[in-house]
Amino acid sequence: MIVFAYVGIFAMPVIGYLFVLFLLRAIQRIVKNKRYTVELFWSGLFFALIVWTIALLLIFPVN
Repeated sequence: MIVFAYVGIFAMPVIGYLFVLFLLRAIQRIVKNKRYTVELFWSGLFFALIVWTIALLLIFPVN
């Protein structure tokens, strides 16, 4: 659980930034009618990591 606390405190801003970056790239590719599979995969992965970390820290708080 210490690993998730570390990720939640120190790495979450970076993960959030990368999520927004890949999501905006996917939107840009959708507008230009190009393939956006890679951007969609990475933005989904970062979103899942954010939600997973928050959920685990809420279920098992670190004292």
